[in-house]
Amino acid sequence: MSLSVVSITLNIRNNRTYPQRINVLGSPVNPLDTANALTEYRWDITAFVPSSSDTLILQYKPVGASIFSTYTQELSNPNSDALVAALDGLGIGYFNYYIELGQTYLSTFNDDYVFGTLTINSNVTPPLPTTTTTSTTTTAAPTTTTTTTAAPTTSTTSTSTTAAPTSTTTTTAAPTSTTTTTAAPTTSTTSTSTTAAPTSTTTTTAAPTSTTTTTAAPTTTSTSTTTTTLFTNLSFDVGSNFGGYTFSAIDVNGITPTLTSGTNVPFTVAVSGFNTNQIGNNETLNILITAYALNGCITVTDSLGVISQQPVTGNGTYTFSNLNIDNITPVQVLSLDGACPITTTTTAAP
Repeated sequence: MSLSVVSITLNIRNNRTYPQRINVLGSPVNPLDTANALTEYRWDITAFVPSSSDTLILQYKPVGASIFSTYTQELSNPNSDALVAALDGLGIGYFNYYIELGQTYLSTFNDDYVFGTLTINSNVTPPLPTTTTTSTTTTAAPTTTTTTTAAPTTSTTSTSTTAAPTSTTTTTAAPTSTTTTTAAPTTSTTSTSTTAAPTSTTTTTAAPTSTTTTTAAPTTTSTSTTTTTLFTNLSFDVGSNFGGYTFSAIDVNGITPTLTSGTNVPFTVAVSGFNTNQIGNNETLNILITAYALNGCITVTDSLGVISQQPVTGNGTYTFSNLNIDNITPVQVLSLDGACPITTTTTAAP
């Protein structure tokens, strides 16, 4: 009996600046196998100070789910390894700890799950038994960036490694915020009524007979005009003298909004207001960018004040999901040149 020789070659490369733990020979249904995931979630924990009694709480949900679940772990004097080990206990991918530009981060890659707020509570008891001081360090929920290119087909080769990281320096420009509020138009009603008094004529002759003639009153005509008020619930502000690219189309859940003020698409520099009838807590705003010439950053603040950012690096549709849109506080869309602050990034295929 002869023996067959099977050779397996693995080409592994780490595209990050820090070591990563991966599950190489996993399975498509294994939640730990995220070696080819492109979406990174990371939380800035620079201000966290460990104590003898800490509670770690992480929000997570499958992609497409509407409600977050929570994962909780109790920790005692946690260091970086203890925080990573506690998060790995969730069983969904692997988490990493690293320092970049003087800031300390926890991060993970995943395309099948969405992660929300990471909260670490520190409860410290001072010498006086009647006094308790509680300090909480909470990082904002990360946003997810998705970029769609015009190319009809996509070929992706993903490789991973835990080789020694290289050094990368990134400088992030601080964003500015501009809020524009457009007053609602007024409602005008015009009503006209005309009523003529009836006339009456009586003629009596010398003969014993009597003749009476009565003219009927004319009819009444009424005209009423009503103007419908459109609330500006989408406010766009593209920085003056920017000209880095063009906003060619806008829709919410695939429905084109109505212009209420300013310049309609396409525009490069404009302050414009729109009204959409897509009102709710989980709306999707799509912005088509064309004529790309200069890097920029799109910042979206929804009606609840939740901020999402995406860097503009080329032509394509930029999608902002899970937005709250109401008719009380307009959604603010600000576009300026320069890079976005790094909170959540979507990387190209390794």
